Amino acid sequence: MGDAGNGLAELLALLKNRVGCRADIRIGAGLYKGHYASLLEHVEEDGAIGLAHPLRKGGLLPVYRDLVFSVYFEHERAPLLARVVALRSDLSRSLPILWARCFGDFERVQRRRFLRVSCLLRTSFFNLDREEASPLREIWRQGKILDVSLGGARLQYAGDRAITKDEHCVFVLPLPEGVFHMIGKVVWLPPSKEPGQHEMGVEFDFLPRLVEKHLQEFIRQQELVKR
Repeated sequence: MGDAGNGLAELLALLKNRVGCRADIRIGAGLYKGHYASLLEHVEEDGAIGLAHPLRKGGLLPVYRDLVFSVYFEHERAPLLARVVALRSDLSRSLPILWARCFGDFERVQRRRFLRVSCLLRTSFFNLDREEASPLREIWRQGKILDVSLGGARLQYAGDRAITKDEHCVFVLPLPEGVFHMIGKVVWLPPSKEPGQHEMGVEFDFLPRLVEKHLQEFIRQQELVKR
């Protein structure tokens, strides 16, 4: 699943350049077992890291001192998987911080591990590359969002194949708090299961903080419904 045997010093060196990146906190047992979206906010020399405190049901997730859990950190090569132990919660800042300490080896995971939740949202998308090649000839196409994560979404649409791998599109992401237009790159095109039915995996080029906040809450709610 990944490359293990990497030391703590190497992990901290990598994380220092990743402050602000998305993270996926995974608690493996107990009352609050599950996946929780977060952000890497601080990296200290002694191995302590500050994470945006995860939320649950609109409030802060209770995380007790000495709880051991895993964190996946976003990275362009491959997500980094680290083991950490909880130290304390800092509620004195405008953004509550969960402090934890990394320990042991880490892994470079070969597959994206951000929590992906199923949904069924109406969408439309527009092929930016075709529009650039032939101005004013491209059209909006209707479809559905089948699942979504903080890294991207899986879309389904009918008709002719409208986009190819590595092309870029803009698509509509309807969330309870508003409708957002997202830009992403097509990174996955599976074979069609039925004639004229197509799916594509789109990776976000950029996730604005406001959209990220609303998308985090949507993912949490979908996960709670699934449970």
